[in-house]
Amino acid sequence: MLAPLQGKIVKSNSGRRITIGAHIAAGGQGDVYKATDLMLGTPGVLKVFHKKFANAATIERIRFLVNQKIPAKFPTICGPIDYLARKDIVAHFSPFAPGKSAEEFLANPDATFLEAIQIATALARGLRE
Repeated sequence: MLAPLQGKIVKSNSGRRITIGAHIAAGGQGDVYKATDLMLGTPGVLKVFHKKFANAATIERIRFLVNQKIPAKFPTICGPIDYLARKDIVAHFSPFAPGKSAEEFLANPDATFLEAIQIATALARGLRE
């Protein structure tokens, strides 16, 4: 975990200024922090990749995802909208979606039948595009 990042302000490749908040999750590829777009004041998350994933292939994959404009096409999916690619950090910034993660939901599904249908419809719509 890169705890020293909390409280820092970083600049994305597009010029977006992002303040890094509390560490909220850790995974196999990196760490996730609460973050805020300083220009718009909107909450988001910043996924910071571990050093072994901070390479050209990861940057290319992030750039591809950002260029897909996933949140604009699929409002139910929080894909990356910006990224940072520097010597000391490779990361992407995504809108923040409050609630359970997909992993938490799938581990303990407690949705109503209607919510399950809505989730299935949103996923199918995403696959169709």
